[in-house]
Amino acid sequence: MAKKKKKKKKSLAKSKDKNLQKLHEKQLKKAEAKQQKKIAARIADGIRQQSLNKAKAYGTATAASPGTFGAFGDSIVFRVNDPYNEKGNRSVVVPSKLERQSRGRWTTYNLLGKKPKRSFEGPDSKSIVLSITLDADQGVNPRKTFDNIIKAIEKGSVEFLVIGGKSLGKYCIESMGDTWERFFQGGGLTRATGELTFTEYA
Repeated sequence: MAKKKKKKKKSLAKSKDKNLQKLHEKQLKKAEAKQQKKIAARIADGIRQQSLNKAKAYGTATAASPGTFGAFGDSIVFRVNDPYNEKGNRSVVVPSKLERQSRGRWTTYNLLGKKPKRSFEGPDSKSIVLSITLDADQGVNPRKTFDNIIKAIEKGSVEFLVIGGKSLGKYCIESMGDTWERFFQGGGLTRATGELTFTEYA
């Protein structure tokens, strides 16, 4: 009987040790997850700060400027309120609509006499379409601004895209379509609209 009692005590002690070990492992995993979240948040803050620092070049900071909607690096600034004097070679555009698209990469396998099967390969690059208005009445030179955007496209510029004070990561301007709407008597462009397609750069 005494031996059985000792065995029971040992088994109970072992089970307690196992339970304590499992609890300790869970606590460690939670602590590691929290630490990883903190590190990820610090990285995100660093990227955001880097974007804002870029946007500070040549003048007023994107985050501090009232009415500033966002920026593409330090060359293009998106604003939504009254114009103000810009310094340097930045192009100021007024956004009217933003569309964002997220996609997954799928492969389709066609089967004879059956419905096709699909296989998920992973996430695809996000894309953002930004509708803009350029108006000389707001202190913007539409033609010069379009020229600057075309240069960024043809150079393959990759910059941090900041929207609403938050960095969305690195993007490139994949394409632009523009419509010229109003002209001076001499033929100078005074008002135009356009669509910029930004594609995520990984």
